[in-house]
This record gives sequence, structure tokens and C-alpha cells, in this order.
Amino acid sequence: MTEAIRTEDLVRVFKVKGLEVRALNSVSIRVRKGNVVALVGPNGAGKTTLIKILSTLLTPTSGKAYIMGYDVTSQEREVRRSIGLVLTGERLFYYRLTGYENLVFFGSLYNMSLRRGQEEGKGSPEYGRALEVGRRPVHEVQPGDAEEAGSSQGPHARPSRAPA
Repeated sequence: MTEAIRTEDLVRVFKVKGLEVRALNSVSIRVRKGNVVALVGPNGAGKTTLIKILSTLLTPTSGKAYIMGYDVTSQEREVRRSIGLVLTGERLFYYRLTGYENLVFFGSLYNMSLRRGQEEGKGSPEYGRALEVGRRPVHEVQPGDAEEAGSSQGPHARPSRAPA
């Protein structure tokens, strides 16, 4: 059985004001398909860094990471097709775009047509909120409303099956 997540000696080092900060230090994990896991730890423990690497938003300094058997550094497209990721917080949206424009953009990342995105979004409990905030630029929307509407990005993903 293919593992859903596997990392081998994953390291990520950031340079901050001339100093090297090691966010991940030789992280090796294995998660079988179908299991549910939680990343728990104090601020600065590397949780977000690990998620960003696993979702191809950040490259590791060294080591290997695989999602459904796909290498996160050389098979980014396949990895993105295999996962559903909804970010929260300040980087949830592009602030100059309206909520609607953001949903169209994020749907396009999954090769989703506008019509399909609208149909799929209607099934989401967050769809109504997305419509409410969708006409205004995100920077004019209350943070809680924007984050709740952002949850409607999740249905865009159609995680695929593990490679043979």
C-alpha cells in the first residue's frame, strides 16, 4: 500500500538577518493512506513549514518528501492533484481581488471551469458567505468573514488515488 505521506530526513533552513534558522531538522514520518494525523507543537516548531513543503509551496533544504508516492520537488502537479489544502489566516486570499475573483482563481489551480466551480461551491455550507463577501475586495471584508468564505476553497480539490 502506498503511503499517503512520507518524509525522509527533511530539513528546512531559513536565513534571517544573516543567521541560519533551522525550522525542520531531519524530519522522517510515514502516514498510511486512510489515517488521520494532527501536527501539534509550540509556535516555531516547524508545523507550518512542514505543511508548506508537503503541499509544494516551499522547497526543502534537503531530504525527500512524498505525497501519495509523488515527489514534492519534482512532481508538484501530481502532488497538488492529490491533495486538498485550505490555508487560513492572513494569506488565505489575494487581497486586491474580490472574494469571487479569488474563488475563480483557486478553482483554476485545479483546472476547474467557472461553471463547475459554481456548481460545486453551492454544495458547500460556506457558499452563502462566499457570495456575501464575493463582491468586495478582500481587504474591505472583516477578517472572520473572509476566513469563513475561504473555507469554500476546499471543495475545489479532488484528491486522486495513489499511483499504481
